[in-house]
Amino acid sequence: MKAFKLFLYITSLVTAFASLSSCSEIDYQETNEISIISASIVQPVDESVTKTSLSAGVGSPVSYPVLWSESDAIAVSSQSAAVYATYMLSSEPGSQSGRFFKISGSTPSGSVYSYYPASNVTSVSGSTYNVTIPAVQYYQEQSVGNGALPMYTSATNVANLIFNPLMAVLKLQLTSNEGLSVKRIIVTSDTENLSGKAQVNMSDGSISWTAGHKSVELYCGESGVTLSATPLNFHIAVPAAALKDYCVVVTATDGKGLGKRLNDKTFTAGCIKKMPVLDLNSSTAPYPVYAEGLYMAEAYTVDGATWAPVNCGYENSYKYGKLFQWGRHDGSGYQESPASEYDEPIIQQSSLSENPISASNENASTFYRVNISGNADGDWLITMDDSRWNFAGSEKSPFDPCPAGWRLPVRTELNSLKTNVSTAVVVDNMLGLYLTGSHEYSDTVSRVFFPFAGYRNEEFGYCTARGVSGYYWCSSPYGPGGSNLYLTAPDIANTSPRYRSIGTSVRCIQM
Repeated sequence: MKAFKLFLYITSLVTAFASLSSCSEIDYQETNEISIISASIVQPVDESVTKTSLSAGVGSPVSYPVLWSESDAIAVSSQSAAVYATYMLSSEPGSQSGRFFKISGSTPSGSVYSYYPASNVTSVSGSTYNVTIPAVQYYQEQSVGNGALPMYTSATNVANLIFNPLMAVLKLQLTSNEGLSVKRIIVTSDTENLSGKAQVNMSDGSISWTAGHKSVELYCGESGVTLSATPLNFHIAVPAAALKDYCVVVTATDGKGLGKRLNDKTFTAGCIKKMPVLDLNSSTAPYPVYAEGLYMAEAYTVDGATWAPVNCGYENSYKYGKLFQWGRHDGSGYQESPASEYDEPIIQQSSLSENPISASNENASTFYRVNISGNADGDWLITMDDSRWNFAGSEKSPFDPCPAGWRLPVRTELNSLKTNVSTAVVVDNMLGLYLTGSHEYSDTVSRVFFPFAGYRNEEFGYCTARGVSGYYWCSSPYGPGGSNLYLTAPDIANTSPRYRSIGTSVRCIQM
């Protein structure tokens, strides 16, 4: 039987419609194709969303017709099955109707579940789909990125699939008369997961997170998207949830970050939440923002210098950051029980006859221990190289581990910051000190918290002193060693030289 197209008329406010033909895949002349008619999704409040891309808004209230995109694919499974079939768009993209053909798996029968996009499904088990909600979405003009808006359905037969939107959309309106080019936009929530691995209940669309992240990124390309005085729209898909105290961080192509905390909002599946116009001119930026990977938060300015709020290498589940040997771009983790997301590095003896790395091979996963009795300088490099971090004086070294727009501090900057400190306090379950610069410590002055992250021993490679003391590199050499800030209870803060082979923390300062 040839596949056919079934046209449906819709009256529902929040669904997209699909139908399935009952052909068998025998050869290229007879294929099992799904004929889908999708529909506008209309919400009486805010604005509405479609599935794979947004067309121009029409009607009142405004709706956005569903348009299929090239290479769209859906997963379809029998409701009692632990396997699924994948169907891919075979008709022309950019239309409300789409024809799909099976490219893998066994043809489902009886009552079925279906999920879009198939590429994000890892496994199925009855009514549970294990999926990935992407941590990175890709900018498309006046639309969402392909595959950024998942849908699901439960149906008693394959002849009438009615898809339901799983996500909402945050619509940002950005403007700048300074020619700012946006490279990425990151949304974080203090309370809700926005991306990661999850289980979707295909009966009701509820999401249970198995490895979630409280952030999601819209990537706009290396050259960025240039803003003007006329607001430009950016669409970011977010799970349906009530977000409290969430933050939007815009990173420009020059590495500078601008951010704004937004008021609590409830995001409804199938609905666009439009935010007020945000002016990103430097003179009106709400506050400086530190962004590393998927993490971003407000930075803190003390005595005119802006400091990152966390250690370099921070992730939500690894709050102490990484530990770096002086002059190295890549740090190492600190294994805990249960294991952290960062694995222990390879511990390798540094050779006395040759340098362990070259410009083309940094061996990022290796920690180079040294035999102090045979290497009195305690450098992991055999040939000392002061320029690896102390690059051309005040410029940023290519080996600097800090993210774009940030750098390692020099010794005078760390010395200035440690002029006044608090007594030891616990912040986010970490013991450490607040550093307040020229101002005597109090709850009301500008301050930066430095946790006691410990260090990695230079001779044997083990980690120690977490929760007891903190050690922080700066880019300045100190004789054969490196300049390092030492912190411990009750209120000790001293700068001294340390072996460059020791692994300690890094706290970045804005360029």
